[in-house]
Amino acid sequence: MKGSFCICLFICTFLFSNELNVSLSDFEDDRINHIILHLEPFGISTYIYNKYYPNYTVDHYENGYFIDGALGLPIYQNISHKLYFDQNERGTFTQLSYKQKKSDLFFDTKIALKTDINNNTNFVFKGESKSIVNNINQNYVLNINKIDDDASFKVGYMYHIEDVPNIDFYQNINQKIESFNLGYAYALNRNKLNLNMLGSIQISNNDRLLDNTYFYELRTTWTSLDLLYQLNKNLSMIFDFSNKKHFLEKNIESSTKQYKNHSNIGINYSYNNFNLILAIEKLNEEYLPKLKFDYYLSKTKISIIYDNFIASTSLNENLDILYENINNYRLELLYKKKKYNNLLSIGQIKTPLFKYMYYSTNTNVNFKYGIIDFKYYYYDSDLTYFKENFILSCTLLPPIKSNKYKIYGKISSNNFKINEAYDINLENINLFELNNSSIVTNYNVNLLDVEFGFVFKTFKISFIRKNPLENEIFINQNNISFIRYDYIDVVWYFQD
Repeated sequence: MKGSFCICLFICTFLFSNELNVSLSDFEDDRINHIILHLEPFGISTYIYNKYYPNYTVDHYENGYFIDGALGLPIYQNISHKLYFDQNERGTFTQLSYKQKKSDLFFDTKIALKTDINNNTNFVFKGESKSIVNNINQNYVLNINKIDDDASFKVGYMYHIEDVPNIDFYQNINQKIESFNLGYAYALNRNKLNLNMLGSIQISNNDRLLDNTYFYELRTTWTSLDLLYQLNKNLSMIFDFSNKKHFLEKNIESSTKQYKNHSNIGINYSYNNFNLILAIEKLNEEYLPKLKFDYYLSKTKISIIYDNFIASTSLNENLDILYENINNYRLELLYKKKKYNNLLSIGQIKTPLFKYMYYSTNTNVNFKYGIIDFKYYYYDSDLTYFKENFILSCTLLPPIKSNKYKIYGKISSNNFKINEAYDINLENINLFELNNSSIVTNYNVNLLDVEFGFVFKTFKISFIRKNPLENEIFINQNNISFIRYDYIDVVWYFQD
């Protein structure tokens, strides 16, 4: 593997020797602003939990369509790879992303093509395939984007299929899923009107082989409308509406229909350096107030926020989705400078059964020869799945006398503490279950990554080793362990 890495690097030094303005941040993927729980190094069983209320897995939006997270599935591998070029720039672009460890027959290949249909419209295709001995995951995405002076329209489609990994050390990752996602997004900004509309549908066939066999067909639809009308230079009317419906069919004689509706109406008032939103929200049948106050200083924004959302918290044995209305009160402080920014949040979550305080911070510091990023989430409750989650990455950029490429080294740590009221069980319909005497869970897990590589303007090659200090870390001693693993990672995009 190291020989292949050196050969690729030698070739790329000549291919990209004329490129300038190298930036490592151009190859960062920061689209997911929630808690990401990795249970193995391949991204097969990776879950995304809400950062305010980490007892439910969230939906994900991209390319005009939604991916449903309400069934508690690890949807991380459904998310298509990020485009590292500007999709709206004129011309034809191609992108290749490639991870491999040939000795284990591990290959993770992603290609993307963007081309212009006319001056205002472009087309994007993505094809993605992951294999460990056998193929285990595929994504195919079609996306059309049209942008005019005051309006935009996009339509997207994704086909996703995943299978049971045929590897001894992950025999219990065993969901077989095929899904079809279609959606559109329309935005209009004309005179005093600002309008955003979304519509999406997901149809999936699910065969989850757990303690019990769950075979079901799921149809999920999303619709939303956001409207802002400016009454004068300071005052605007706002109206938002979103609807999500589930239709789950377990067999011919058994089906379930569920929905959630969220709407609000109010005003948005701006004057000098402050902004105020006052509204009434309706969450299904409950009416609640909404407030957001922003005060702007030269490099700081202070926000006082009270808003609400609907969470899908768990499934029962009949696959009924349990919804809860959640109240979120918080104070946010945002500080931004050229080489430093920090977002600090202190708040309280109130659920129908309990309430708790939480604290989070998200910090980025850029030095001349390095970058530090860290995120920290703390939940003052014994009933949330997580007690803490701390993510720290330190990147070193050694000084070199070239602006054509950069050498970097990076160490990343992801530590999460699980509340001892729960155990993690891949063989349960909910990943987290209340204490199971037959499962021994590691409640304090620290995952470490080491990476070094070379970055050109449109090309990056790196060697990544996950869990470098131990052969494996047990997440529970029954069926989940995070093994040591290394691979080569290549990203390359170019304009034809």
